[in-house]
Amino acid sequence: MNLYNKVIPFQLEKLPIRGRILVLEEVVDTIIHKHDYPDLVGHLLAEAILFGSLMSAALKHDGIFTLQTRTDGPINLLVADVTENGVARGYAEFDKEKIEALTQSKQIISMPRLLGNGQLALTLDQSDLKDRYQGFVALTGATFAESLQHYFTQSEQLKTALFFATQKKENKWRAAGIFLQLMPQLDDETEEQKSEHWLTAVSLLSTLKKSEILSDTLTPHDVLFRLFHEHDIKVFEPKQIKAGCRCSRTRIFDILNNMTEQDRQDLVENLYISVTCQFCNEHYEFTLDQFIAK
Repeated sequence: MNLYNKVIPFQLEKLPIRGRILVLEEVVDTIIHKHDYPDLVGHLLAEAILFGSLMSAALKHDGIFTLQTRTDGPINLLVADVTENGVARGYAEFDKEKIEALTQSKQIISMPRLLGNGQLALTLDQSDLKDRYQGFVALTGATFAESLQHYFTQSEQLKTALFFATQKKENKWRAAGIFLQLMPQLDDETEEQKSEHWLTAVSLLSTLKKSEILSDTLTPHDVLFRLFHEHDIKVFEPKQIKAGCRCSRTRIFDILNNMTEQDRQDLVENLYISVTCQFCNEHYEFTLDQFIAK
């Protein structure tokens, strides 16, 4: 059974810990190669798609989980969203000259140097919620995972641990990660017991190497067994993740058709209105006579 591109939820029966593990292959490879992003951009975008995919597994009804950063660094915008049925997409905006300069520096480039100062926004649009939920947090820490852990600590007040790994090997992208969270405790447990449970889980996660979770020979189940076999791992039904976009010629036509005639006229270049989807890079062209004058 191929367990790649599938979010695998799990629970540790001897510890009040739940989590998810995911190894993405074709999904991140397809999205990144759609735009031929530089490697520095590709690694961060892969992490954003990875996290969005991990979080989408919690969606119970029609909805979309979105991660977005807006910053003043060389990568000034990252967006990744994943629907409740596992359709993922993402894109980045960046300063090409600054990214090339960092690439040529041959130094290890941390997330703060790539993103600079700004905010991380997490948005949940779900059909069973009257209002969409949106949380903001400043980007802190040396890695994307640290910033996201800070978000959960500050905004959700949930003890959360994240492990991310990405690689580009033979021009193929792969991203893998684990999400751990402390479950609601029993009333008879002391704060000391809760802390001990969490410390045990986080200590075990810290022994994981990126080469292991990105391995060609170890499956996600193998990784879970290696980390948590002493704590009775219960694995649940996996959720498939796939690359896809929600744009279509019909949807874009409807948007343009609802504009005023003058607004459409302002978009014409060389007799056509040209629209390129930021996510999938699909290109659409229309002529003015296709629209109904208003």
